Amino acid sequence: MNKEITIYELWYLIARYKWKIFIFTLLGLIIGAGICINIPQKYEARTDLLIKPITNNSNQSLTSLEIDTTLRLMNTYKELLTSNLMLDLLNEKLDKKMSKSDFMNNISIVSEENSQIISIVVMENQPQRATIIANTFATLFKEQIGVLFHLNNIQLLHIAALGEAPNIVSQYSLYSGIGALFGLFISLILIFIREVYKPKLDGQKKLENVEQTYLSDVPRMKWWWKSERKREVLADHIHFVGSLLENQICASNTKTFVVTSNGKKEGKTLIATELAKHFADDNKKTIYVDANLRQGANTTSLCARSSTKGLAHYLAEDIGIEEITQPTVNQYLQVICAGQHLKNPIAPLSSKKMSNVIAKLEQIYDVVIIDTASLQVSDALLLTKIVDGYVYVANTRKTFVRQASTDFEKLKNLQGRLIGVVLNEA
Repeated sequence: MNKEITIYELWYLIARYKWKIFIFTLLGLIIGAGICINIPQKYEARTDLLIKPITNNSNQSLTSLEIDTTLRLMNTYKELLTSNLMLDLLNEKLDKKMSKSDFMNNISIVSEENSQIISIVVMENQPQRATIIANTFATLFKEQIGVLFHLNNIQLLHIAALGEAPNIVSQYSLYSGIGALFGLFISLILIFIREVYKPKLDGQKKLENVEQTYLSDVPRMKWWWKSERKREVLADHIHFVGSLLENQICASNTKTFVVTSNGKKEGKTLIATELAKHFADDNKKTIYVDANLRQGANTTSLCARSSTKGLAHYLAEDIGIEEITQPTVNQYLQVICAGQHLKNPIAPLSSKKMSNVIAKLEQIYDVVIIDTASLQVSDALLLTKIVDGYVYVANTRKTFVRQASTDFEKLKNLQGRLIGVVLNEA
């Protein structure tokens, strides 16, 4: 798949998924710290040795030969410090013996180039043991120089001591940092895969890519907002959608709108009911029709009273339209509920009687809002010939671009007029 993400889109994705990125990074940090807890802590102890030059007369300056001899001795001393002889001598002094691998891994001989100072650095799990090994090792080395070379040119510059608080080599920062970076990397990889191979319809830019009209969005309601605040925000965005639909009404005598979506619980009923309220508040005689006969529940919030009959009864029985029409608290708004549940409403919705009821409603009302089942079934598609247009509701957390594109193609093939798309983040 030839899909590219620009720098702008990358920053947009980071901003959009910032909390998921933060959570993955935090989890990585916690896991890294947890792993580090099970790794023994290392303590560092250091003893410094000064290798004094070998000279015949301390009152004279050093000759080049004496300096060269001292530097060669430094190399010899370093090799002696890492020899098996020193390991054997050290083990004779220690209660807990050291293996060859521990000796090589836990004791480091450090010396700068052309320096006469050699540092013995010991890493151990216990600070006391690290201090004892560092000082014992330095003392044994000094003794062996006298025995092997008959020299006394080793001076202890610094002796490790517990009172000096040996340096704790903490690995928490290292492992926590690695864990955090790994969590960040995983989160970015998952976002990249999702956006490239299975993107969701969560932005105006993606609507432009599929060549559809953006009507508005419904922002996610913050959990700390009061109910009044949530209603105000929702009303503001619905007002924008309603204004665009009013332009359609004025320009082309459009008055019957179907509100649908790709799947369940994507917010189409919320958008449909709020649109009906908007037109009624604008003093337009409006009716909301619940044509989701597969659900068949008379529980819409617009109903002012309970009803035993709805659209399903009207299509199946010989009753008048006034028997299924309900008033609401707004005098300009009335409701037709779904009525009884139908397992297969294809025949009733495609019947001549359904066409007739829509025609009658258009004669009586200024605006007809029809809430149908999602486009996962064909119910909404059966109305393409008898309605003026469709409003598609895409939930930015659920609707995939590929699914929406398929829905748009279905409407196009049946000559259904898609007015635009509402992006629902709520």
